[in-house]
Amino acid sequence: MAAEHWLRWHHGTATDPKWRVVAARAGKALSRAVTVGHVLSVWALMLECASQSKPRGELSGWVDEDAAAALGYDEAEVAAIRDAMQGKTLDGDHLTGWERRQPKAEDSTAADRKRAQRERERSQPGSGRSSDSNGSHAASRAVTTETETETEEREATSSLRSDESTASRVDPASTPVDLSQRRAEKEQRLAQVTDDAVKAYNAALGKPHGLLVAVSATIGRDKRQQQVKRCIVLARQIASEKYEADRIPPQLWEDYFAECAADPFRNGAGPYAPPHENWRPDFEFLTRPAEMLKVFDRASSEDSAEVG
Repeated sequence: MAAEHWLRWHHGTATDPKWRVVAARAGKALSRAVTVGHVLSVWALMLECASQSKPRGELSGWVDEDAAAALGYDEAEVAAIRDAMQGKTLDGDHLTGWERRQPKAEDSTAADRKRAQRERERSQPGSGRSSDSNGSHAASRAVTTETETETEEREATSSLRSDESTASRVDPASTPVDLSQRRAEKEQRLAQVTDDAVKAYNAALGKPHGLLVAVSATIGRDKRQQQVKRCIVLARQIASEKYEADRIPPQLWEDYFAECAADPFRNGAGPYAPPHENWRPDFEFLTRPAEMLKVFDRASSEDSAEVG
């Protein structure tokens, strides 16, 4: 858990127009109204979750079912709100504005700038201590004082440079991190994991092999990757524990969807209680971390029972 015990809540957050967009999206997905108040309360819970995650800004350990229980909402509503936030405030499990809105420090270089200014004043001919009591003191205040908004803007425009300079300070001899290359490798890996998940889902559950709607490997590709991305953290934990693998192997998805295929609720056989008798699970539902965790826990319990 992160050492920080607080986070920023900025003025204007509660009245931001984007929450109405998120509420409308979620309401459309649920075929019923979703209030801005519900959206805001889910967002507040996400901020607390992200603040306590490592790294901060990620929804590590987020479970829709737990969030719903905490807020007194339906799990489906929390999931719909989270999905509706994609592209607005979320990128998978990452809060897109975290680095800009939750900087680590107000101004970590203020003292250094103050010190440098005094050194410059001492080096000027005829400078003396009295200068500090005249205009230079006011100037130093102007140099060292910075509003929160200015700090955020400065850190937002230099976030990539900050990442590289931090790495250089830790090890002066190290090569600067190629962030663009790392992002490209990460996206490539996510694409491969998504391919594995889609292939395993279609083989076990999608028509004509199963009862559920098959998933296209190309149409809606970006959406599929976002759906897979939100359960990456959990999938990696399972891969490490069950498969002793550093990365997510294709076998994980094959085993997972095979477990789903053996469950009437998740394979589409039902029956499903009114008023949801026409509802069926799909790729989006089965790649939710909460569902994946339920299936994994059940499979692990059954394995333990067989061994015993």
